[in-house]
Amino acid sequence: MEFFWNELCKQIGPIPTTVQVALEQTKFIHAGLVYLDDATIDYVEADIRRLPVLLNKSEKEVATLLDYKGHLREFRFLAGERCVIKLIAQKIRESGFLTFFKPQPKATTDTSTTAGPDVITDATTTSTTTTTMAPVILNPVDVMAEVRAKIYSYYDQRRENYEAEEPFFERLSDLEVDIRRDHLGDVARVICPFCDPQFPSTVMIRRDKPGTWKVSNFSGHIKSKHDDLCIPGKETFGREGARKRTYREANASEYVEEEHYDTITDPIVKVEL
Repeated sequence: MEFFWNELCKQIGPIPTTVQVALEQTKFIHAGLVYLDDATIDYVEADIRRLPVLLNKSEKEVATLLDYKGHLREFRFLAGERCVIKLIAQKIRESGFLTFFKPQPKATTDTSTTAGPDVITDATTTSTTTTTMAPVILNPVDVMAEVRAKIYSYYDQRRENYEAEEPFFERLSDLEVDIRRDHLGDVARVICPFCDPQFPSTVMIRRDKPGTWKVSNFSGHIKSKHDDLCIPGKETFGREGARKRTYREANASEYVEEEHYDTITDPIVKVEL
């Protein structure tokens, strides 16, 4: 991390501690930094607000770690910090992630000591290291975290009653995601944590053209199958005397014309589209 931040600072200047720690703690030190636009930065903020639960630390401890002076549950980046984050994304996009990444010396040692009879010579060590780093760009663990953060952020931004809605978020934290790829691109199979575990429902979501995960399939499933829950945003759309908006209107920013993704089948798990 020290090498990474030092190299970036040489290119773009000082980077606040809050930005560095935030990106490290939300598992964003990988090639996915190029996707840090305003929407993705919002997801990072949502992840920061739930770090005490994820790290099993108090809000004060996490705030100190981030060098953040306010209440963590209200965490937001300052305007200058947002600009720096976007500048990081731009520089990674221009120069490539590996430009700022220094492989651990131990990794090279392990490769040479564990190699069999067909050991690779020193002349190919550089290309071998580059090949080894390729999975970082498409790391399914990072993508799963990205999907979970997107879904969490979707509901976190619609909070109306923190105390009443907390049980919803506690169960939402049990969300399971499986990442696959087919001829249409990445697809996330999201197992609903609110359904009967004996008969789980799986909802499939995809990215839109800019690369953002669209959660309309999942939010639609929650609305139609679990309307008895205290769902964030539910009171706003259902207040007496107010016109109830259609689901498409209420989720205009999340709606996308979905195709029938029947290229992935699982006879055990029910697929909700």
